This record gives sequence, structure tokens and C-alpha cells, in this order.
Amino acid sequence: MYKGTVYSYSRLDKYETCPFSYHCTYNLKLPESPSDWGVGGSSLHSSVEQVLLNNISKDEASDYFYYSTPILSFDNMKLGYGDRWVSECVNFLDDLDTPFSEFEGEVLEMEEYAEVSMGGRMLKLYSDLLLFDGSDYYVWDWKTSGLSGFEGKNFQKKKRQLYVYARYVKEKYGKYPKSMSFYMARYKKKLTEFFDIDEYNKVDNWVNQTASKIESDKCWEKNHQWFWCNKVCGHASCGFNGKSS
Repeated sequence: MYKGTVYSYSRLDKYETCPFSYHCTYNLKLPESPSDWGVGGSSLHSSVEQVLLNNISKDEASDYFYYSTPILSFDNMKLGYGDRWVSECVNFLDDLDTPFSEFEGEVLEMEEYAEVSMGGRMLKLYSDLLLFDGSDYYVWDWKTSGLSGFEGKNFQKKKRQLYVYARYVKEKYGKYPKSMSFYMARYKKKLTEFFDIDEYNKVDNWVNQTASKIESDKCWEKNHQWFWCNKVCGHASCGFNGKSS
């Protein structure tokens, strides 16, 4: 069943969050309600990419985002959350000089698809931005998520994704990046992890262990987490998320 499976950070993370949600998505292939965060995040990525490709000017980026993004409802969030979310993204795009001024080098790649070997498995990824200063490489990943989910103890979990990108740089260019960063667009804040081989090995082990659990799981337990179940998971087949009929 799993021979030839190409995993991803998000796929492994989904299993760790809720095995049942993973089972619905990847084994049963049940349809999911689209995530407004995912749709809006993709639109922001596209807007920045168009600027870096010189297809539009920096001054046009916020309009490009605003008019190309579908209406986002953000169901189950507090009144006004969606308007504030969009406003914060537009504010970020209106001030692209701020993140661009922090670039550690020239843009080498953007939105690059790749597959890498890690933890004894194949993982796919999209590298948002890779910079090179003539000596070292730097990875950037644009995020439109809330800042609290990426700070403190949460960062220790989230940074696993950065080490998957580091593996890609190593495989393609023969050298690990000097640093990998999440750029929290709505807050104009960069969260940086300097490459550490011990941390890399921890993530390599996590990939192996999580994939092994997936490949041996027979029960696919539901893991009830209020925010995930009510605001993120798109499967109505689970009564925890309040969307089942």
C-alpha cells in the first residue's frame, strides 16, 4: 500500500495531529472542505512571486492579491477576523521593501518543486525562496499563519519543515543552508533557525518514525483538538468538527 509513497512535511504533520484525518485524506481520499487559510496563503505566495518575476511592480502587489483572491469566509472565527486577516496581508504587500531589504543575498530560486530523500523516505516540497550570497544559502518560507502558533515551544515543532528544505539545498547544491526562516507576513517578522546538524538528525528520525507509524497503523484514532477539529480539519465524517449532518 505504501510502496513508492512520496510524503511531505504537511502529510506527516497531519498524521501526528490526527491519524483519522490523515486516513480520510490519504487512504479513503474523501473530499475536504477547502481551507480559507490555504487559499489565501496561496494567493499571497503568488503575489510575491509575480513581483520577484517582474511580472508586476511592488506597487501592484496588494491589488493583485486583493482581486485574485476568492472571497474568504473563515467560518467559525470571530466576527471581523477575515477582514483583519486580508487587511494584514494587504499591508504586508504594500510594504514589500521591508522583507526584501532583509534578503541575505540574491534570489536563486522561488516556488521550486522538489523531491528529497529523508528518514528513509521520499518527501516532496515547494521551496518558497532560496537566496545565495556567493558563499552561503538561505531559505525563506512565507507564512500567513498566526504568530503564536510559531513561537516558543511551537517553533520546535514547526521548524521541522525548515530542515526538510535544508535537505533539499544539500541534495541540489551540496551544502546545507546557513539559515532557514519563516517570514510571518501578517506581522512582518522573520523567525530564523540557523542550521544545526543535531537538529537536522532529530528531524530525520522524526520523518522515519512518523512514516513507520503510518505504515503500520490499523486503527486511525481520532485525536480531538478543539482548534484543529473546529477550524482546520475539512472532514465532515468526523463528529468532532461539528460539520457532520
